[in-house]
Amino acid sequence: MTFRAGLVPIILAVMCVTGCTATGSPGGGDSDPPPATSTTAPSEAAIALTCGGVAIIETNLQEARSNLADGSIDDAAWAFAVNNVVLDYRGMQTFGTWGLRDEIAEMNAFLANQEVLPSGALFDPDGREYSEHVESFRAACEDNATPIVVFARGG
Repeated sequence: MTFRAGLVPIILAVMCVTGCTATGSPGGGDSDPPPATSTTAPSEAAIALTCGGVAIIETNLQEARSNLADGSIDDAAWAFAVNNVVLDYRGMQTFGTWGLRDEIAEMNAFLANQEVLPSGALFDPDGREYSEHVESFRAACEDNATPIVVFARGG
């Protein structure tokens, strides 16, 4: 099973370089006051970072779905891939300066309240409720002009 974990640092670096733009006077002098909303609203770059993280999570899930369908992984490996999603979202809530904190907290609350499936997976990533949570990220990312892009191999 090939996960795209190696893409995380590359995507995040590209997003930070392309998504982080300075505002204020040229040269960014020390006299520029911080934006009034800097402590309450996440920056566009922080939202972009979250969108990139969700894209990687969803790409890994799609890759695992494809691998399960073609028989290159078994149910235990599928459950492992699904359970990594839980760890990824917990990490997003715990570490870093992520944007879309409310969406991350809501996803974690949803994931924490799921019954373990017979396969050992901690939730159903193909279920309606999970899809609705992912859709809230997609909408926020579209609004931020940083859409979630899922990479999938052709069949």
